[in-house]
Amino acid sequence: MSAAALTAALTALLNGDPGNPSGPWGPVTSDIALGTRLAELVALQTTAGAAEIGVLDVATYFAGADVETVLADLGLRWADLASVANGKGASDVGVEDANGYYAALNVEDALAELGPPIQIAIVTVPGGNGAGNVGDLNSSPVELVPAPAAGSFIEFVNAQAWLDWDAGAAYDTAGTMEIGFAGNDAVTGTLAFAGFGDAVADEHRLLGPALTDAAPEAATALELRCSADWFGAAGSSPVKVRVQYRVRTLEF
Repeated sequence: MSAAALTAALTALLNGDPGNPSGPWGPVTSDIALGTRLAELVALQTTAGAAEIGVLDVATYFAGADVETVLADLGLRWADLASVANGKGASDVGVEDANGYYAALNVEDALAELGPPIQIAIVTVPGGNGAGNVGDLNSSPVELVPAPAAGSFIEFVNAQAWLDWDAGAAYDTAGTMEIGFAGNDAVTGTLAFAGFGDAVADEHRLLGPALTDAAPEAATALELRCSADWFGAAGSSPVKVRVQYRVRTLEF
């Protein structure tokens, strides 16, 4: 095809029906004008190029009617998808829940149904005697989780206690160990001294929730305590405690 024939064909394409000679940019009257318009169509700047290409959007996902506007809309939606703000991000991601466990249809709402996240606190209680040490936990309990705000309480999930043997002297006075609300009810069963407190090697124990009617204490810390001080005349190893817990409101 000759240059003249190509120009004529493109002119006809752009100008449409001869009976209605207004093309998308108005009538093309010369190959110079046509070249200008073709250059505009392949340009990358705003309002040219992609702005001249329409979009078929039967489902009306986008407000824009051309590629440039749709790309801008996609950019905004991508930013929303990456956001951690409420009503964005995870709220835009659907949940397939074949067993019907959740009423929620998106990740954000499903997480809300699961409730507060489990948090972890790790505390090392120094070995030996004296306030705040392992050997003195009856006289001076040690805080494991700080008190939450008024109207909220700490829901104990579980804990691991580790006697980190330091090759020194073993503790010599028996007393059971437990975790509880500061100055109030225990939230765990008791951990026996024998085989743990008097050990001469590393020892690990798990503590689960107490099977009692312990009252949830609002705005109250969790503490580690013993029924008797372990240090009579000897004992030097630290005890490390890892607590898993949630913070919940009393009223719901």
